[in-house]
Amino acid sequence: LSTNLLQNQHDPQCRHIFIQSNHSTAWLNCSASMLKLLFTFHQVDPSFLEFVYTFGSHDEPVDAFLSYFQNEDDLYSSQLSPIVTLNRSGREIRHSFLLRGIEIGPQHPSTTTDSWIVRQVGVYHAFDVINGRTVWITLKGNSRLQKVIREDSPSLPDGSLGASFEASLATHLIYFHWCTHSWRWFVRDIEGRIKKALFVAKELGQREISDDKIQTLHTGDMSVSFAGMKSRSSWQKLRERLQTTDENCQRTLDSDGNQPGESTDFWHGFKQKGLLAITHGPLTNLISRLEEVILVVQLDISTLEDVCEKYEKLVDRGDVGEELRATMKNSVAVFVGKVRQMIRGLEVRHKQLHSLQASVKEGKALFESMMQFRTFQASHRSAITMEKETVSMHVVTVVTMLFLPATFISTFFQSGIIQLRETEGFEGQWMLHMEAFALYIQICIPLTAVTMFVWFLVNYRAKLKSIRTLSEAQVNGTVDKRETSV
Repeated sequence: LSTNLLQNQHDPQCRHIFIQSNHSTAWLNCSASMLKLLFTFHQVDPSFLEFVYTFGSHDEPVDAFLSYFQNEDDLYSSQLSPIVTLNRSGREIRHSFLLRGIEIGPQHPSTTTDSWIVRQVGVYHAFDVINGRTVWITLKGNSRLQKVIREDSPSLPDGSLGASFEASLATHLIYFHWCTHSWRWFVRDIEGRIKKALFVAKELGQREISDDKIQTLHTGDMSVSFAGMKSRSSWQKLRERLQTTDENCQRTLDSDGNQPGESTDFWHGFKQKGLLAITHGPLTNLISRLEEVILVVQLDISTLEDVCEKYEKLVDRGDVGEELRATMKNSVAVFVGKVRQMIRGLEVRHKQLHSLQASVKEGKALFESMMQFRTFQASHRSAITMEKETVSMHVVTVVTMLFLPATFISTFFQSGIIQLRETEGFEGQWMLHMEAFALYIQICIPLTAVTMFVWFLVNYRAKLKSIRTLSEAQVNGTVDKRETSV
């Protein structure tokens, strides 16, 4: 690196430095000593390290999809000393920005998530207003942007300050185009996934919500109450529709132009996991995904607005030199117009994503209402079953109570304690054997007491065990809360 930087007596007219990594959450392919040498040689402002810290080895992307612009101009008061041997005047337009864009990434065949990945690019730019020397430092997780810049960067005529400035503006547009051009295809792809996930909701919603027997209540965004379906015919009608919806959806999806095998796999899972389970999870994931990309688009819009504002103010400054000022006004006007057009495109995508997010939330609310209905339906069936079982138990209890006294008396008479007159010699109709009755009492009462005591002891130990388990759970929960707060 040192040999490459010092191979000439002065800096080239334009230098691009690309620092890459194997993927977006991997270490940069640059050691700390190389980074120090590189930034020191080019007198990079320390604030650019804020963008460097967003790269590195992480399990998940960090900094909440951060994108912003930093202005580090050194024109009014020169903090940089001129270096004549390197052809540096010390008066530079300097800034850096961090942008996020959407790119197609690898998708594993076993996963069902989309293959779009939010990637970032950190850019440092310095333009010498005296000799037109330009430096670009690009941090990127792959080489796609490097290939585009090599192919589309404008050529620089030697000694033309205005042409160098226009070339720097054109290079800005390459970075901005990277962060804006893929959103159209992402929106189209996510829209198709939303339609697929919401198809069952729309099918049931159009059939059931329009029915007079279903009352619609609005709590929050949307909720559906099935309290109006009280008659048995209504329950039977909805159950038949729930059972036949998959067949109607299968025919519609097959005629919708899907790829071979796509609808088959979907409806196989639909039949295995159930109507609501196969759709509620994807809807929740889509909501989370849309929240992330909406934030990315919004922050990119703010970054591009800051760049336009910076160059618009630069036109009115009187310390950029007469030669550069002659071409700056028209060049900046064209540049700002193109960036504003990109901003309008991002604003359109931002509105589209908000609309899709609202649709997904409505679909999720509808599915949650359907899940509540199915829970209510199961509870209703359980209540009917329990009612039948309760009636049966009542019948058994009544019959048992009717026959219990007679059964006890017949058993008592058969024990021999009371003997009826069957032969001569009895003074009355029956005779009580007191010794046998006393033996019966001596055995029956203690045995009953022992049985009740054992039952009480077992029940008491079970209660103690339950109380001990509850106390341990409360103690563990308190400890976990303390550790979390610490």
